[in-house]
Amino acid sequence: MTRCHENGILADYTKDCRIVNNTVYDPESELGRLIRLVHRCDGMVVANNLVCGPPIRIESPSAIVTRNNLERRQFTALADPAHGNLRLTARATEAIDHAVPLPEVTDDIDRKRRGAKPDIGANAFR
Repeated sequence: MTRCHENGILADYTKDCRIVNNTVYDPESELGRLIRLVHRCDGMVVANNLVCGPPIRIESPSAIVTRNNLERRQFTALADPAHGNLRLTARATEAIDHAVPLPEVTDDIDRKRRGAKPDIGANAFR
């Protein structure tokens, strides 16, 4: 997901939801809401997301599990973000093989198997 002017991913009054293995890119986001959690989000898990721009915003009073998210204002190891290609390149060493394996996430955005050492974000490099 690129250029998220209002919200990239928004969770608002949810129960037992998961925001996992996404890549969200907008380093110049004016509102700073690439992944945003508001109001009640009971049972929410946010894991293995690659956020390029402002960090994840938690505005919810709920206990939210966040783990293994890679948040960087600038991340120069994506293929061609200006044209929407957010695939990892070999330079993405912070993301490659660093995700927590999740049983519900077996394939990447291109339907490639993730394997035993998955990558952070939507794309599996190998």
